Amino acid sequence: MSDPRVSVVIPTFNRAEMVRETVDSVLAQTVPCEVVVCDHGSTDATPSVIQAYGERVRYVRRDQDAGPIFCWLDGVLHATGEYVHINYDDDWIEPQFVERTLALMAGDCGFVMTDAVVHREDGTSSRLFNDTFAAGLNDAKLAEEFLLLSPRAVSPGCALFRRTDVLDGLLVGRIPFSRASYHGAGPDLLIFLVAVRRYGKFGFVDEALAHFRAHQGSITIDALADASRSARLSSAYRAVKQYHLVLKWAERTRLPTALWSLVHLRLVARRRLRSLFRRRIRR
Repeated sequence: MSDPRVSVVIPTFNRAEMVRETVDSVLAQTVPCEVVVCDHGSTDATPSVIQAYGERVRYVRRDQDAGPIFCWLDGVLHATGEYVHINYDDDWIEPQFVERTLALMAGDCGFVMTDAVVHREDGTSSRLFNDTFAAGLNDAKLAEEFLLLSPRAVSPGCALFRRTDVLDGLLVGRIPFSRASYHGAGPDLLIFLVAVRRYGKFGFVDEALAHFRAHQGSITIDALADASRSARLSSAYRAVKQYHLVLKWAERTRLPTALWSLVHLRLVARRRLRSLFRRRIRR
């Protein structure tokens, strides 16, 4: 019987040759969980692959591809668990992933992530965090510093979140920058930043329980291969970081968020935001 606390959402698009391994890794969890596969517009054998799982998987199928962010959101909206893990269709997790992360998710803990292994097409691999955080519960400020200073986002594919926080991170209309910049970047970082702003702790499992494929067909690798798309990728992440700091300003000064959003869009220089965060780190 499924554990009602945890839902694993697998967004997918034309990855019939990979998604089966992803689904199998989720079904093999030591803590049973709800599995939601959200497919927006696949034209390959994905529907038949997923339908073969029968009632073990909730399959959400849309004929039109509305982009990755909306696929993630659609899947999370269909999830019923209190906690959500987003597992991309080219990645997989170890059988203990849900058990280990769920054990730390309590009280003032905003999210729990594990170490991860990045697998490259040339056969090499590497650990993602390399002792960046201590095992167990950590101060959320450590995660915030790491996320804001990293040039790219950390994939939600190595973390467990509360469903409410994931939804707030994915609701596109609340983020004050152009939808044209959305190609799988921005909300993935915002999910983490929503959690660090709301909770005092985050959890870290010092075991490589998540596996990421770095291949030419992945969103990030594909974007980095094109200079124009890479620039949009960086721009999306900068906008999310600035937005996060603006929301913190609004909370600190108790001014309306809408006013700070206007300032963010029109008046606040990027240099000022960087300066604010550097002063915060020195404290």
